[in-house]
Amino acid sequence: MVALNGLDLKIEKGETVCLIGTSGSGKTTALKMVNRLIEPTTGEVVVDSRSVSDADIVALRRSIGYVIQRGGLFPHMTVSGNVGLLCRLEGWEKEETAKRVNELLELVDLPPKEFADRMPSELSGGQQQRVSIARALAFDPEIILMDEPFGALDPITKTELHKEFLELKSELHKTTLLVTHDLAEAFKLGDRIVLLHKGKQIQTGTVEDFLERPESDFVQHFVGSQLDQ
Repeated sequence: MVALNGLDLKIEKGETVCLIGTSGSGKTTALKMVNRLIEPTTGEVVVDSRSVSDADIVALRRSIGYVIQRGGLFPHMTVSGNVGLLCRLEGWEKEETAKRVNELLELVDLPPKEFADRMPSELSGGQQQRVSIARALAFDPEIILMDEPFGALDPITKTELHKEFLELKSELHKTTLLVTHDLAEAFKLGDRIVLLHKGKQIQTGTVEDFLERPESDFVQHFVGSQLDQ
């Protein structure tokens, strides 16, 4: 069985591209190939003009921010412990790590004095996702991968985090690849959208392309069914 076939996608610096599609369409597979959590059997993934297959796998993953659904926080670590994990693994001094953690918590609107010493179980779902985003930004990476980061949140919290994501996007100008099952979310957050189905790239374009210039009946039906929900 082929998980992904013939994907041809170039993401520009500072662009947010959303991957969307039917269940099993290859969205997460495409995302995970960027940081080599999944190795392609054919083809090539290139970051900054270099094939990721030639990169040191640990260095590659630490150079790319990664945010998953429900945060993926370590439950036995405090908020500051989770956010500063990569800094400690890189051998940063304690004071330097603490300074960076405080900067990141402020960035995601979690005041350090209030949240640094809390455990993940003491946080709401939205707060956990903020911590996960802060951790992903630890080394100020150029690229952020996000695998359905808002999918498990209630509508009010999701709307709040969408607003904060767009503010961070405007401020930080990160290159972001975001997987979502929600077309309205993709339209709201993405500069471009990639629709996948059964491992194939069906259409890539802007919101206007999908609404005004669907390339097939499948695209038209997919958009209509999603937006009618």
